[in-house]
Amino acid sequence: MQNVKNERLEIIEILRMFAALAVTWFHYTNGNSEFLDDGWLKLSGKYGWLGVEIFFVLSGFIIPYSMWRSNFRFRCDWHKFLIKRTIRIYPAYLTSILVIILFAYISTLAPNSEAINPQLNPWNLSLHIGLLNGIVKQPWLNSAFWTLGIEFQYYLLIVFIYPLLISTKLKFQIFLLLIICTLPFVFPQDNLVFSWLHLFGFGMLALRLTTKKITLVRYSIVMLLLGVICSFSKELLVVSVGFITSLAIAFIQFPKIIIFSYLGELSYSLYLLHSPVGGKVIYFASLIGEGFKIEFLSLILALIVSIFSAYLMYKYIEKPAQNYAKFIKYNVS
Repeated sequence: MQNVKNERLEIIEILRMFAALAVTWFHYTNGNSEFLDDGWLKLSGKYGWLGVEIFFVLSGFIIPYSMWRSNFRFRCDWHKFLIKRTIRIYPAYLTSILVIILFAYISTLAPNSEAINPQLNPWNLSLHIGLLNGIVKQPWLNSAFWTLGIEFQYYLLIVFIYPLLISTKLKFQIFLLLIICTLPFVFPQDNLVFSWLHLFGFGMLALRLTTKKITLVRYSIVMLLLGVICSFSKELLVVSVGFITSLAIAFIQFPKIIIFSYLGELSYSLYLLHSPVGGKVIYFASLIGEGFKIEFLSLILALIVSIFSAYLMYKYIEKPAQNYAKFIKYNVS
């Protein structure tokens, strides 16, 4: 079990890498029903959508873990936390929107091209700025964006429940557990964070164990309880992924493997760009012809181009934003 306050958890980077690649491969192999016929290549990405569930569990752990490491205090730091998270996610997010707009404009220059995507209108774009498309049930420019709306709702929620999360008092622990277990049934809509709170809860439990706010016995009991309750709102496969991810965070230690760590760092940029960039590569590659070789090579090329694009965005957009966010310090009492 890892419990050093200044320790970098390599398992987090590995899980990020795995989740981002899983979602990417799912969209490439199953996102377009006309691209691949049924077969093992399409089947290989069938369950890649579960990478989203892994991301939710990871956020349930890593966001409050970073708050704990930085000595977050609600009364004086809540606004700084939200500013830091905004700086962390928005530059890359807005850049990916610009990429989508640029590609849409370029596509209109081709002969016999269709009109620009009707979703690219001022109203829809303004909703994207506020990450509100899911709330008002308007289409996203990128199908992957819906999780960012959930994540930002989670940031707002964690600010208020963080004091309960790090408390060692039993009454606060029970109150937090009641919140996590009941809200998904009160607000079951998938466009609200509450619907996914069980998965975030798996990550929170890993945090409590890692930071020694809960004993191993109590962690085991609550994990089983949460798993049973979650099975009434989510399918068993989702529950299993949440369960296993929490266990991996809490108990698996990995030495630093540079390639895994770096791909983990690129995971957010890859998540944002894999559809607009990789999707275009697959589209143009498919114009060459049909057949297994072309399909397989187009998938690999799409993955390589997407990773390279993610590298560029991470280096020039995401990483500088991360460094800037680090200048905002919480008040240390």
